[in-house]
Amino acid sequence: ASGLEPHMVKTKADNKVELDMGTYDGQQVAGVREGAGLCTYKNGNEYEGDWKANKRHGKGTMKYSSGANYDGEWVEGERSGHGVMQYNNGSSYEGQWLRDLKHGYGRFQFATGASYTGQWWEGKM
Repeated sequence: ASGLEPHMVKTKADNKVELDMGTYDGQQVAGVREGAGLCTYKNGNEYEGDWKANKRHGKGTMKYSSGANYDGEWVEGERSGHGVMQYNNGSSYEGQWLRDLKHGYGRFQFATGASYTGQWWEGKM
């Protein structure tokens, strides 16, 4: 079916979608993730937030199994817009994202206490 990610396998009557990589519990339209939902992946990652056409889209939070956490905006499955990333080593970034990269104005706080505030271009200061 069009718009389905490769790991989606079937829809159950109780509004849960079984994935080879985990489960999805949330709103759907004709078997497509649309609206609010929670996806728990077998690798331990967990995304809760908005979906559009089976992709993370809108506001949401991804809790990574590594201990990192991203809370912010998503566009077509990628971090894009304003977001806050807390890394498992104690550092953090708050600012603009584009296609899963820091891009635009943002502030990176290093675990050492040092920080950089300014423009980012495709993930680089």
